[in-house]
Amino acid sequence: MEGALQMPALGRPFQLGMLYDCHRELLIPSITLWDADLLQKEATLEAQRQAEFQVLASESLRDKASALGLNGSLRASFFGGLFEVGGSAAYLQDNKQSASHARVTLHHSATTEFKHLAESHLSRKSVSYEKAFEEGSATHVVTAVLYGAHAFFVFDCEASRPEAVQDTQGRLLGMVRKVPAVAAEGRGSLRWNDAEKEIEGKITCTFYGDFPLQNNPTTFQDALETCAGLPQISSGKAVPVTVWLYPLVKLDPQAAHVVRDVPLSWLREVETHLKSLTKVDLRCNDLIKSPVASVFPEVREKIKRLQRLCRRHGQVFQQEIGQNLPAVRGGKEDAAVLWGVLMRLNQTPFDRQALKTFLARKEQEVDFVGLCLSQLRGLEVISAQNELDGILFDRKSKLVVSFTFTSLRSEEPYLSDLQEWLRRPHLAGRAERAPVTSFSKKQTSKLWFEDEERKQNIRCAARSLLDFVEINRGRGDVRFIVSSACDESNPGASVYLYEDGKLVNAHLELPSRPPPPEVERVQPKGVQISANPVAHGGASVSRYQVEYRIAGEEEWRSLPTEGPKNKFTLEGVHPNAEYQFRCAAVTQLGLSRWSEEVAWACPMGSPGKEARLQGERRLEVGMPYNREKSKMPCLCTALLDQNV
Repeated sequence: MEGALQMPALGRPFQLGMLYDCHRELLIPSITLWDADLLQKEATLEAQRQAEFQVLASESLRDKASALGLNGSLRASFFGGLFEVGGSAAYLQDNKQSASHARVTLHHSATTEFKHLAESHLSRKSVSYEKAFEEGSATHVVTAVLYGAHAFFVFDCEASRPEAVQDTQGRLLGMVRKVPAVAAEGRGSLRWNDAEKEIEGKITCTFYGDFPLQNNPTTFQDALETCAGLPQISSGKAVPVTVWLYPLVKLDPQAAHVVRDVPLSWLREVETHLKSLTKVDLRCNDLIKSPVASVFPEVREKIKRLQRLCRRHGQVFQQEIGQNLPAVRGGKEDAAVLWGVLMRLNQTPFDRQALKTFLARKEQEVDFVGLCLSQLRGLEVISAQNELDGILFDRKSKLVVSFTFTSLRSEEPYLSDLQEWLRRPHLAGRAERAPVTSFSKKQTSKLWFEDEERKQNIRCAARSLLDFVEINRGRGDVRFIVSSACDESNPGASVYLYEDGKLVNAHLELPSRPPPPEVERVQPKGVQISANPVAHGGASVSRYQVEYRIAGEEEWRSLPTEGPKNKFTLEGVHPNAEYQFRCAAVTQLGLSRWSEEVAWACPMGSPGKEARLQGERRLEVGMPYNREKSKMPCLCTALLDQNV
């Protein structure tokens, strides 16, 4: 039909002769341009039976719109919220909920009949509703309707791990491509390989259709059964799927018409921003489901807050588009007002780059906290203050040591900027809404999880704490936990020490693994051992403990301190015996991790004078000293060379 505008019905109840306003994308009900009897007489009905399947692997807004036949102008109206979609068109609003999901959509379309008015009927003389040209409330009239039905089967499958999404996507795509054979040849035509069988039970299905089903499919098996019956289902339940709109201006030059349409370049920018908001929503979903967010409510609430603010911004953004589109199409406003919407967007905290930066940082923080929790696996994680209070009131635990995340509860200035922006009056058409440079400046400073030195200190603290947990697990008066608090003086994380329910140290530095002890001097009374100080956490060390054993023995014996607290003497050494030494730092909480062992061989006979030894051999804990297999010279050789 020459000059007519072809448009998808999108679940709207179009009928021949109805009036339509392309400015507002509005179907005007209960009014027809021609008399109902005349429409009944002049309408032509033709059979047009056709059905096909299409597999859609893309999730972009543009590809979804293309599957339903939305042109640029109609896409702009959809983005502006000028109409609501129904039936199969609700698929336009369906988005993946997780980046770990593979998704493939199967689109079934069928047509049954084509109803239209003859070209000769389209004349000014036969019009019965003259006000259509005078009121300016309509721009087009429906002159043809194609009936049929659409159905979308959206298949999702969660990958076993993030890096396996692409592989899962490929398997799912291969399986969905085989589904149309079910409708044509029956279930027996399907053949799955081993990889496809592995994921079949994990696939979920969401159905969007122009016809109701007794039970909507939710699994892949359900979808197969539904597809097998599609030809029978859709034949008796046809709805308008495509309509042709004839411009009223062709019947009367005074009628309202579309003066200008939206620029395609502007439409692409709008699509890009809405796509970015969809990605933000998806990434927020994944963060909310992360182990860190599940145990720390403050993390979960911040992410949900960001998600709520972005969703609200999306609504405001689309409302502003919807408010300006009719005026531009009707010629009352220039397309510059549409560009103004985008220009103002770049001056808000909802700017794409600002959102991307904040979300990337939040993911980085959650990832690092997750690594810490993984390292501290086995420790009780306290999620709420009342839980912590209960532990501190427990009289069985005189000492409570908490690996405390100190910044998870801190205020987020950027989120406050987003909320403040949405609270301001919406001044459409004005570029000056108040200065909003603060949000960008607030994101330039380095955060605690971006400071490599601080992160390394936190890793060391976690390792030291874990060592203490493993070594001192038997102490009933000490309890080790993981918790969260707001503490700006110790950004990131800190080890808290509570004694009798009271916080006595908010920055407890547990000692690291000490270096091996040194055999300093051989004296007539025996051999003198020196314990070297720890590299980190020396302030919490009250003393050092050195133990020894003869090579091959299982039992370790402690050495008494002599003189300075890190000097020890072993008396009564056996000639030609091989000794192993190790040391640990002693704190209020117990022992640190034992050092590497050092081996020393006593010379033949007791040395007659002092001699300084060098080059002790270090052994890993539990590693036996085997003189026969050792390629190192025995320490007694150097001693004898000096003392014979």
